[in-house]
Amino acid sequence: MAPTPRIHILGLGNLGRLFAHALATSPHPPSITLLLHRPSLLEDWEAAGRQIQITSKDLTSTSTSSNYTVEVINPNPFSPSTSIPNSEPIQNLLITTKAQHTLSALTPLSALTPLLPRLTQTSTLLFAQNGLGTIDEVTTALFSNPSTRPRYLAAITSHGVYSTGPFKSVHAGLADVKVGPVDAQSSSTSNSNEGTKAQDQTHPLLNALTSAPILSCTSVSAPTLRNLQLEKLTINAILNPLTAILGIKNGEILQHAPVVRITRLLVEECSRILISLPELQSSYSDSTEGHEMSTEERFAPDRLEGLVRTVAQKTAANTSSMLQDVQGGRETEIEYINGYFVRRAKETGVECSTNERIVELVKAGVRVCVEELEGLFEGLDRSVRKR
Repeated sequence: MAPTPRIHILGLGNLGRLFAHALATSPHPPSITLLLHRPSLLEDWEAAGRQIQITSKDLTSTSTSSNYTVEVINPNPFSPSTSIPNSEPIQNLLITTKAQHTLSALTPLSALTPLLPRLTQTSTLLFAQNGLGTIDEVTTALFSNPSTRPRYLAAITSHGVYSTGPFKSVHAGLADVKVGPVDAQSSSTSNSNEGTKAQDQTHPLLNALTSAPILSCTSVSAPTLRNLQLEKLTINAILNPLTAILGIKNGEILQHAPVVRITRLLVEECSRILISLPELQSSYSDSTEGHEMSTEERFAPDRLEGLVRTVAQKTAANTSSMLQDVQGGRETEIEYINGYFVRRAKETGVECSTNERIVELVKAGVRVCVEELEGLFEGLDRSVRKR
């Protein structure tokens, strides 16, 4: 087996730790560099014994990994422990930062050795984040020229992970990862690299991910990935904001009639927006659940609501990532989840008052009890609410 080119990981929260640990403990581990975006993380890394610790769901077993190279992107020039700046090209970059921090992480204003000059058309960028819209932002701001644009991959991760300290996480929900190629923005600005060249670039990274047993990762086509992304986006647009506003576990959205009714409003609205998307109008039916499905079938309200219920049941005891952010006083990813639906609805002329209200509530930090939830949506278009 040919050696895998070095993999750099940007974003060392729960998801970044899981990917790093899974790759480092795989049967044929690649060389891995952890990119630290601030000097204090180097102190945390030293305090953690220069290792990542992943504990099992039942908290009965712990696994550690330490075979990493560490690089500080934005080092303190006065610190004696600062690593030597690196300007070598990056072949494979796994991005697991929060969606809203991606651009600033790639181009920190005070970085001594910014990442951008190290990324070329021969690089592969894998985006493993919640929500949608990040890749379009990165393309517009950093890689508008298709001839110099890196190859894009995206990952859909359904594993549940929560933190117990710096470089320590609990793998609370064992699930899987789907990875596939992504076109930048629309087909008019899609990557122009030849198919063979693109496959050659992405194969080593895909091989490394699919060879890591912990991830349970499989490779999918671009159309399949897109559909799966939109399905997960819908699920996240229900579970994340409602649990954040109400301060409840995932499974509780199924237990209260007011929450179920608001869930239905959101599902119906998301369905209308998805079915209206121009990139899905001429797309072929994708084979799922044993038969060919049209766009209308795949994103029908009843089917989407069923997906939400299934995930809520499977993750009933979990605290959503958005609720974790709210509890930790951190900025949420709402603009890349429900905010994405709002932006696409405006493009296609579809009414989206429910998602607009959800974005407003989460950004304002509103917290209410279940009985007060429906009152937050009283000002919406009645004709829409009665559908």
